[in-house]
Amino acid sequence: MAGVAPPGRVYFLPTRGQIAGSGMNGMLGAAELRHIERSVAASELFERIGGNSAGVVHELKRTTGGTP
Repeated sequence: MAGVAPPGRVYFLPTRGQIAGSGMNGMLGAAELRHIERSVAASELFERIGGNSAGVVHELKRTTGGTP
């Protein structure tokens, strides 16, 4: 992310198809991806900005101040 000029944005948008495909292809199991999805949804660092029956979109909240 160092190469992204502010105000760069970060999104997490797993779809049901991606979760199913990942589980079939052995990258990460569907249970592992659902765990990540639940963790992001519960995190105060992310905000849900959209979604439908296919998936949900979360955006990393912007912080103020200097570079971490």
